[in-house]
Amino acid sequence: MIAPVTALTLALFAAPPPTDAGADALPRVGVQLGSGTGGWRTDGRSAAFGDLLARDPLRLSLAFEGSCAAAGSFVGGLRLSSLYLRAGEAGTLTVLHLTRLEAAASWRPLRAGPYARLGMGPAVLRYDARVPGLASGRLTSSGAGLSLAAGAFWPVTDRIELRIEAEGAWQAWLPSLAGPDLSWTLGGAAGLGWR
Repeated sequence: MIAPVTALTLALFAAPPPTDAGADALPRVGVQLGSGTGGWRTDGRSAAFGDLLARDPLRLSLAFEGSCAAAGSFVGGLRLSSLYLRAGEAGTLTVLHLTRLEAAASWRPLRAGPYARLGMGPAVLRYDARVPGLASGRLTSSGAGLSLAAGAFWPVTDRIELRIEAEGAWQAWLPSLAGPDLSWTLGGAAGLGWR
């Protein structure tokens, strides 16, 4: 599953840069901060992440990416993202942490405005639950995922841009005794990119 997108990313990097060289040909680095949620499916039953956590969870997403202009309106690169959900109530603590490393290809048809991104790569999920006087446990799963995002960017200077986006992602997990079979996440984020 990972090989086709990795090959696409390498092909984009190997392609000649766009004709308007200069700043557009420089590598981009970006960071985004936002929020998200999701759910999973295990043994034929689905559950939202909110059902697995204590009341009023913290929902935080963070992403780092590096990319380079490639053929035409396309940009290829790598993206590391993490969704962190944490909640505690009356001594109970629940934490869910989902991390993805993706090879990503983005389409930017204009010099400012909309963009779309496709990503694919490995993922790791960890879920911790601690209930005083009753039980505590940890679940860890590894697998692979696919993500789709749509957003917009606005150049502030020749080297800095603002970004905002919405993303949906799906993960398939390796078989385990207690882990999920599938999961999904939805989120929104804003951030900066520079080159």
